[in-house]
Amino acid sequence: MDSISRKSNSMQVLKTSGIFVTEHLPPIEEEQDIIIRDEEALVRRLVCLWAVAGAALLPGNTRFRDWFDEHDAKDWLSGQEKAFLFASNPTEKDRIHFGWQVEGHYFLSWCSGLLNTISLPFEESSGAPILPLFPESRSDNLERLRSAIRIRSKKEIVDWADLLYRAHWAVREPSLQSVSYTHLRAHETPEH
Repeated sequence: MDSISRKSNSMQVLKTSGIFVTEHLPPIEEEQDIIIRDEEALVRRLVCLWAVAGAALLPGNTRFRDWFDEHDAKDWLSGQEKAFLFASNPTEKDRIHFGWQVEGHYFLSWCSGLLNTISLPFEESSGAPILPLFPESRSDNLERLRSAIRIRSKKEIVDWADLLYRAHWAVREPSLQSVSYTHLRAHETPEH
């Protein structure tokens, strides 16, 4: 499927779900222009998102930081992630920001085949079903996680990435224009 058809399909799915979608968003990249990370890169990114989201949602719990120390894996984290995870007293703003990383973790978990299904995010995502795959103590390795990964096809990933991109803007755009997204329906046009 080309990017124009993918955009059209995503818009139809969102409109059918009652979500207003702006026509002006460009299509995302073509499948052949996308490079899917290898399994080890996915494992590392999943662990980083698990750690920062966990640290944000469980303030004071040092198990996430301890695991990175024990496994000498700090270089897996981005600069912002490392600063947050190893901060002695992270700000509320940072905890909120990194708490939302659970959404990226959820999508990446689906891309990695750890979750069987995915649907439009009408409520906060939960990674609870796959938490047993992640380290439970500072000495745990990542073999459970590695053995569970089955990377989805590029087509599946790009199709969902396009849909989520448009769904994100269906929520984000009204807030930028001071319009409540909760009242938007596919048959309505936002008023400014």
